Amino acid sequence: MVNRFVFDVNSWVSLFYRDKYLKLIALLENEEIEIFSCRENFSEFRDIHSKHSAIRKLLPSGIEKYAAAIDEICEFYEPQKRYSLLNDYKDNYLIDLAHQTKSILVSNDKHFDVAKKLKRPKVSIITVQEFYRLMEL
Repeated sequence: MVNRFVFDVNSWVSLFYRDKYLKLIALLENEEIEIFSCRENFSEFRDIHSKHSAIRKLLPSGIEKYAAAIDEICEFYEPQKRYSLLNDYKDNYLIDLAHQTKSILVSNDKHFDVAKKLKRPKVSIITVQEFYRLMEL
């Protein structure tokens, strides 16, 4: 069975900062996982890299390197519906994306905890550390 995942922006930062990217590629090549993203996630990643010096310190290569990596490893899917479940409205697209692609959302953000309790949309959420353990990264 293939594991399907959606990463929030901070999870992408962690993957690149901790040099987990190449191991992730191996999992993709072995068809052990699928990773989904969308324009909004891609745009948010670009935005935080350009606006936050702390993120640029963690990820010192130009944004194009990271953007190309995300583009290379993800299947892009544009969510069709927007749930209004989270206090941080702009992050609702991640719930939509995970639900519609039947994926597990990878995030350390506590505001997603509310979605763990819902019956609809049913979305599994794990932390970045849980993802690393699960995938043996």
